[in-house]
Amino acid sequence: MSKIKAFLGVLILGGYIDVPRRRLYWEGERDAHNDMVSEAINRDKFEYILLNFHIADNNSSDQSDKFEKVRPMLRYLNEKFRDRTLYEKNHSVNEGMVPYFGRHGCKQYIYGKPIRYGYKFWGVF
Repeated sequence: MSKIKAFLGVLILGGYIDVPRRRLYWEGERDAHNDMVSEAINRDKFEYILLNFHIADNNSSDQSDKFEKVRPMLRYLNEKFRDRTLYEKNHSVNEGMVPYFGRHGCKQYIYGKPIRYGYKFWGVF
């Protein structure tokens, strides 16, 4: 279980520390190497988990829902976020773009923005 937690931690860290390729976390050069990542999990184990990690069963998926494969994780995270949110009268809701250049039907293009291609998320900030 600790390797799965380390795997998820590396994925989350990838949202904060941007490198051109994920493999650079384990490089020997000082400009890309990350001690925290390389001490938590080795590169080969990370890539093995990445290839075999599935959140939802593909055989019983709803083809009309484009986020079907990650829907269980999104529900779980929303529930945990709701449990830990401070309840206030007023909240500020804003949008954020997550960069993505691959192919997917939910990807958006917004002209004139710093992040033009990606997924749009709404959240309380």
